[in-house]
Amino acid sequence: MTIQNVSAVQADDETALRDAVKRTSVAWSAGDAYAFAAVFTEDTKVVISGDYYRGRGAVDAYMTAAFSGPAKGTNVVSDPVEISYLGGGAALIITEGGILAPGEAAVPPERALRATWVFNKYGEEWLISTYHSSPITKH
Repeated sequence: MTIQNVSAVQADDETALRDAVKRTSVAWSAGDAYAFAAVFTEDTKVVISGDYYRGRGAVDAYMTAAFSGPAKGTNVVSDPVEISYLGGGAALIITEGGILAPGEAAVPPERALRATWVFNKYGEEWLISTYHSSPITKH
């Protein structure tokens, strides 16, 4: 997919932002809620499946339950389609992807998601301060 507004993001920052998104997918594949939550800020705000979670601990608890139940053995795809630098050490990424059941190579339409990620930079590390996902109804 084509990335828009890349010129506004430093090349090193773009790589680090992509790596942060990838870290969530790697942690998901491993079923590691702690590693997944570690990519989020302590005071993160997350809206997922219509529910609101506040704080890294809440993300960890949510993912621990998910990996023990409905998300066990699944993978997640989060492909950046737009990256924008917002200034002041903040960036926005829009991703498309979704949940892959065991053995699936492509996300079926009923599990396709579009997400908005707001990152803040702490030293050299980008962490997710706000995340929201919703089903993709039109491609």
